[in-house]
Amino acid sequence: MITRTKMPSFITHPSSSSLSISLIFIASFILFIISSHGIMSTLVKSDDSITTDQQCKYSEPIFQTQFYNHTMKWGTYRPQVIFGMKTRSPQPILTGLMWHRADTVDGISKLRHDSNMDFNNVRYGWNRHDGQYFAMQSIRDFENLIQLDTKLLKHVEEKTFIPVDVDNKENSNTKEQQGEYHSNEKGGDWTVRIMGKDLKQLKNKPIMSVCFYISLENEPDVSLRISGVQGSKKQGLVSNNPIIIRGKNQDIGEFSIHVTANESNPVDDYNNFYFYGVKKNPSDVWKIHQDVKQMLSQQMISSINSIQEKFQEQQMKGQNVGASPWDTTPFPIATLPNTIDDDSNVLVIQKIVRSPFDLNVVFLSHEQHPDIFSNYQIKEYALHHLEHFDENIKKLKGCFETKFEETFHLKDKNFNNDEKEMAMYALSNLVGGIGYYYGNSYHQYGNGEIRTIPPYSLFTACPCRSFFPRGFLWDEGFHSLLIQRWNKQISKDIITNWFRVMDPSTGWIPREQILGEEARTRVPREFQVQHDTHANPPVLFLGVLELLQQHLGPIRDGSSSSSLNDEKSQSMVELDLHGTQQPSFLHESNAFSNNNSISERESMISFLKQVYPNMKKNYEWYLSTQAGSIPNTFRWRGRTPGHTLSSGLDDYPRGNTQPSTDERHLDLYSWIYMMTDTMNRIHEMVFKKKDQVLVQRLETLRENIMKYHFNKDIQWFSDYAGKPIGNETRPEFSPHIGYISLFPFLLDVVDFEKNPTLFDHVLNTIIRERLWTPFGLSSLSRTDPMFGTRENYWRGPIWININYLTLRALNKCRTRSEKCHEVYTLLRRNIGNTLHNEWKKSRTIYEQYNALNGNGQGAHPFTGWSSLITLIMGEIY
Repeated sequence: MITRTKMPSFITHPSSSSLSISLIFIASFILFIISSHGIMSTLVKSDDSITTDQQCKYSEPIFQTQFYNHTMKWGTYRPQVIFGMKTRSPQPILTGLMWHRADTVDGISKLRHDSNMDFNNVRYGWNRHDGQYFAMQSIRDFENLIQLDTKLLKHVEEKTFIPVDVDNKENSNTKEQQGEYHSNEKGGDWTVRIMGKDLKQLKNKPIMSVCFYISLENEPDVSLRISGVQGSKKQGLVSNNPIIIRGKNQDIGEFSIHVTANESNPVDDYNNFYFYGVKKNPSDVWKIHQDVKQMLSQQMISSINSIQEKFQEQQMKGQNVGASPWDTTPFPIATLPNTIDDDSNVLVIQKIVRSPFDLNVVFLSHEQHPDIFSNYQIKEYALHHLEHFDENIKKLKGCFETKFEETFHLKDKNFNNDEKEMAMYALSNLVGGIGYYYGNSYHQYGNGEIRTIPPYSLFTACPCRSFFPRGFLWDEGFHSLLIQRWNKQISKDIITNWFRVMDPSTGWIPREQILGEEARTRVPREFQVQHDTHANPPVLFLGVLELLQQHLGPIRDGSSSSSLNDEKSQSMVELDLHGTQQPSFLHESNAFSNNNSISERESMISFLKQVYPNMKKNYEWYLSTQAGSIPNTFRWRGRTPGHTLSSGLDDYPRGNTQPSTDERHLDLYSWIYMMTDTMNRIHEMVFKKKDQVLVQRLETLRENIMKYHFNKDIQWFSDYAGKPIGNETRPEFSPHIGYISLFPFLLDVVDFEKNPTLFDHVLNTIIRERLWTPFGLSSLSRTDPMFGTRENYWRGPIWININYLTLRALNKCRTRSEKCHEVYTLLRRNIGNTLHNEWKKSRTIYEQYNALNGNGQGAHPFTGWSSLITLIMGEIY
């Protein structure tokens, strides 16, 4: 369980009145809204017909408490850019940062904005990010010779930044001390500080262009304006005065932005702020970095051509102008045009600077400050936030580190400071990679035409900011295992979002969420369509089970210990878990949002009511769509000769080049067993009784694995590839030993206490002899003829998610087996050393690690499931 007492959870205790509303009706209300407005219930060929009323259905639902929604309204929910913020809304406010070298010919071509894998030239990552209140990132741009540090602080309450210890509430006297604050769900204020310093000490400091922008997406009738500016201001805005931007958003309301700069070494003739405001198509505002790059490039080319033409004319006249035009003429610096459209929905602010410098941006919500009328008041509020900024960042950083140690206990396990830094980086970049996505998507139903699904939203972490900045179904299950240990509220929020995007009529969840045009720019066209028969490993079920077991306690020997074991609690869940009742106050939208705080028990009940019916529907979808040709066998759909993308293991060999309907896939069989076991455990935890249908299915699956998947040639379990056809000489069972071989052990399908021979075989032969390397377990045996061949994605490299599952399985048995304890200890040590050795070289975490030398490879920074190293170090399974 997470220790919350010394970390700024900002979650207040409930007052007696705030819990007066029946939680039964609250959760039923939420569930009804979700089930009544399924996002995929209406399929259209294009999204042109979607109306404003329809779009409202896809807005974020109230999830837990009003205060939680308030603190999570704003965030770094744009993982696809190096630094940017966004509101959780279909009509969001976006902010972003871009910079480039301003004093070189090719500087603009190296403009930074998007997250990418060019770590030889620019390296970035969150040093500290708690997912909710503050964030600190370091960016080292080796090519542009600058380091930028970005710091974000949310001022979620007007008067209090750091909350009191909620456990000492009884000793507090005032409402503020007791945590009984008034809050709305507009997100409040925030401050961003961007600090620049030189990477190298140079005699001539490089001149940089730094741009910060704000845009209003998907809103046609809104605008941004700079106070005191109409149309244009040729010389820009003097930098010794703040820039004040005013705007309005449908979701946030009215707001102001206060921008200031501090410089110790200003650039002559470029002391001012420069700006550019433009009216763009509301759905295209995210492309502003492309516009700025093109605009500045054209201006630079024009200036250079003009200077060179003048130089040539002077030479022809015999004037002594030197050997180069730059001997007598300063190099031109491209600046924004200092113009703003009357109805601009994008506004860019530029500062030309030398290091060191600070750029401060303070966002003020007028909902939080209803008395704001004048620029003077805006300045006063902004200066107050800036005055306390460093102090509060320092406090939150200390709180983060305290909570981190209380949660993962790495100091107690004798890890050194750099190893702990790697673990904090892993966690910070996982929660810092959470994004909010909204847009249409392409789905294919059966073999029919590809359809454009109307826009919907998803709140999710992503595997990799630079290469996979979007949601992936099986990745998110692994993400949830770490996020819930850090912040259960965020984890429940994300899991609920995933089950909410399920097709309510079938139970299908698209495995890859590519929502909107911006997301599609990162995905090759041939992978953009999601097919309604293609599954993905259902790791989210593990995430739900772990959340419940943390709260209720694990089930052992048919019994359970639970804080929901009283008659009242049982009836509350049992009453309407399937969402069949409709409360009388159905249309009273404030019924749940006025609850500023709810207990952990009530939050868990509400969470169950939202996800359990969809889990059941999704489970049934797997059983029906992934069934094999024989009852109680299973086969991944969407397989091709070289790939089984739906399995998540892509190019892992299946024993048969040509897909066959007779195939039986061992990993899918094991996942189905896990899903069945999870549904049974949840049912038993909540209802205090077994589901006999699920119990019987579990028994059948345990019995049939020997019948359908045991390979006598290797005395272990394999995929069944089907009978050879014609002149084929291949065996019926797949001969390959690799990660798929581990799944009956990883997901506890076989009762190894009753089969000690099999237990010894998986430890000694499969793990120690066939898959073992000094760096972790390889995805395919090194003796396999297909090891390391072709694209070599799952044909040898070491993946942290499967190694984590292996350690999890070993951890369960190591108290009763000395050999198991030995294998566990060595494997955990090898994995930790592999990641830390690479971390010392590159200061980042990779998608996979080479089985021959342990080097990181593939996408990076990959802090999706590779961030499970934090749980491995903390021995939390």
